[in-house]
Amino acid sequence: MNIEKQNELEKTFSDVYDNNVIFDGITNIDEYKKTPVKILWVLKEPNDPNQASWDLRKLHKNITEYSKWRRTYKLIIKVSFAIIHNLFDYKLVPNEEKIKDILNNIAIINIKKVGGLSSSTDKIIRSIYAKNKDVILQQIKYIDPMVIINCSTVIKVMEDLQIAEIKKINKFKAARFNNGIIINAYHPNCRYKHNIYFNNIMGYIRENK
Repeated sequence: MNIEKQNELEKTFSDVYDNNVIFDGITNIDEYKKTPVKILWVLKEPNDPNQASWDLRKLHKNITEYSKWRRTYKLIIKVSFAIIHNLFDYKLVPNEEKIKDILNNIAIINIKKVGGLSSSTDKIIRSIYAKNKDVILQQIKYIDPMVIINCSTVIKVMEDLQIAEIKKINKFKAARFNNGIIINAYHPNCRYKHNIYFNNIMGYIRENK
């Protein structure tokens, strides 16, 4: 994990998207390296109808500058904090604003790396993954996560990581890959009770630590 490899990946994505890419990945490399559990969230696409080129990681360092940040990031923050700090009771996780800096300790990527609307077309996201699969898997390998929470609707991500037997957890699916865990979950902005979303993920992690 080094800045040279990150720069190489970013150049590749720039070429793929004709220099109109929204960069993503590890928010803060130094903090990520120190974190005991390396977590990667895989999302669909950034919400930017203007489709400008910018860096999502800078937003993650100052997330409250985005007025609607809780819609997507509340669950990401709470679940990530719980994984890193071994908290298995949703009620014990602090308010998301108090622990928002946990975003510096994780990685977040989008399958589609140009801006879209607040709602995504799953068929398009899956098509983009199929087209750019090699470089996306390179990015995942570079991030080297121990826990992947795949909220992209692209089941192929799980299959392409050569996972073991898949286990169903309510509406989610989970499996092991190499020495890690991957969980296919709903997008964190979905209409699904947060405590159940949390319990689905944390229950599997507790059983498979």
